[in-house]
Amino acid sequence: MAASLTDRDLRRQTEVVQELLSPLEHDSVPAWGQQVVSALSEFLRSGRALLFLPTRGGIHAFASGVPAEPFREAVRATSPGANHFYDPALDRTMAAIRRRGLGAWSTPMIPEVSGIELERQPFYHEVLRPLGMAHLLALGAPSPGGGILSVGYDDPSERPFGDRTLAAFDTLRPAFRAGVRSFERFRQRAGALRHVLSDSELGLLVVGPDGEILWTNSRLDGLLEEDPAGSDLMARLLRVARAARRSRIPGRKAARPEPVRKPRDRIRTEWDTYRLAAGFLPPGTAHRDWAVVVAVRPGRIALPTVRELQEFEGLTERQAEVA
Repeated sequence: MAASLTDRDLRRQTEVVQELLSPLEHDSVPAWGQQVVSALSEFLRSGRALLFLPTRGGIHAFASGVPAEPFREAVRATSPGANHFYDPALDRTMAAIRRRGLGAWSTPMIPEVSGIELERQPFYHEVLRPLGMAHLLALGAPSPGGGILSVGYDDPSERPFGDRTLAAFDTLRPAFRAGVRSFERFRQRAGALRHVLSDSELGLLVVGPDGEILWTNSRLDGLLEEDPAGSDLMARLLRVARAARRSRIPGRKAARPEPVRKPRDRIRTEWDTYRLAAGFLPPGTAHRDWAVVVAVRPGRIALPTVRELQEFEGLTERQAEVA
């Protein structure tokens, strides 16, 4: 059993810190969470690691070596933003940890912190012990805007750095807190964006830097359903988004959405004419990188030209003029 960190341990520690600090560097929250628990499991040489983040939008739980569901099921949302354990003893324990402002803590510390014997609680017998996490090391306590990062061992003798393991874990505290704050800011921005999209009278499409559709609102969905050429309309909106992405200056920063330099202000299908505008969303709003938002609304159906009638209906020039 090592008493100090080797060069390899320090490299693994750095990897955990880098993962914790980079929630916006991944394609999704689950991808970030899984990378964090995998790196933590490597650093503290435990096959069982957990990242648990209660938010106003739901509970995010990521695990390595153990299922996340038992931990997610142990918590209930009593009101928006208020998460509580079904086990009242665990609720009191987490409240005591938050009140004491503890950094890293372990299950042997719980009786002193909260006056509760964890070994007598259902959660210990039904979840922790069966999953090989009877000896738990953790950072934080579940709360809105907070979270818990933990590793578990079946026995204290499995700890890689002996009694210093908890101190080694505590070195991750600043990165953990910073990562959770970044995650929460991104989640709130994304939620605000969805709110705007959902309530807008315009049809709205948000496209990521690689061309993936990140979001559409119900107004756009309705327009696509009403127009018999809806699939063609969507394809043309995506082409506009691609053109907008190509027009962006690499590395340029902005505090608010930027208009595209030369937006194509209308497109037409056989069903209707649509006016549109496109702009940029800064990194950290809809995506970790720049995203394009395309807004569209139907205009009045314009009278077709002679040439258009010929093309649509296969008419001669004279027939088109009469029509």
